[in-house]
Amino acid sequence: SNELITGIEIEIPLSFKTKDLTLQDTTNFLEEEFSIPSGLNESILSIIAHNEYPLDANVKIYFTNENFEMIDSLTSSEIIQAGIPNSVTNKVEQATTSQIDFTLSKMRLENILTAKKIIFKAVLNTQGNNYQKIYDTYSLNFSIIGNVEYAIKGQSLKQ
Repeated sequence: SNELITGIEIEIPLSFKTKDLTLQDTTNFLEEEFSIPSGLNESILSIIAHNEYPLDANVKIYFTNENFEMIDSLTSSEIIQAGIPNSVTNKVEQATTSQIDFTLSKMRLENILTAKKIIFKAVLNTQGNNYQKIYDTYSLNFSIIGNVEYAIKGQSLKQ
């Protein structure tokens, strides 16, 4: 008896449109103690987002203690722009970089600096009625940068 064995391989990327798809990640925050210099006036906490998804996003950030009890949170209505797709393949080949700034009082900064964990929550949305393909190579990465303004002998300095 002769037997014919065949197989088929199909690529099925995830293709969908969404409203309020949520991605969340938790990481340790400030492993070492940080002291606030005297004379601090205000600070700006900047979130830098590198988005490879073909979806716009909003970010919410939660600062918690070691038991995940919330200490403070930051939210913004600013949009993290979708990654830029190739016009032929429609696959994102260029991440976008967005910066969102939060102005914090000295008291609020002191409160945030007691946090042990930080939770990033990104809420993603498709543009219009367009379906988007999602690949396992896509990522959304966040960095935090702090700038402070403080006074030394009556002069205001920014760093």
